[in-house]
Amino acid sequence: MRHPSLLPSLGDLAVLVAIGEHGGISAGARALGLAQPNASRTLRRLEARFGLPLVRRGARGSVLTDHGVLMADWARDVLRAAEHLE
Repeated sequence: MRHPSLLPSLGDLAVLVAIGEHGGISAGARALGLAQPNASRTLRRLEARFGLPLVRRGARGSVLTDHGVLMADWARDVLRAAEHLE
């Protein structure tokens, strides 16, 4: 098992899930009470960490890529497990 410090944080995973559930970076950030630049920075960090584009950014907003959808599904499970643990 990897050392916990090498794993993505629950907060970072929550940002990815919120982007998928709310239809964009700005909307996901608002839902979590974050500033949009902080959510964008978190997303870039996750994309760099996994070496995958997780969001397709466009003039009319942002949507999760296929990889992003898969990662958000896994992240949702992790977040539910963390809530259960708490």
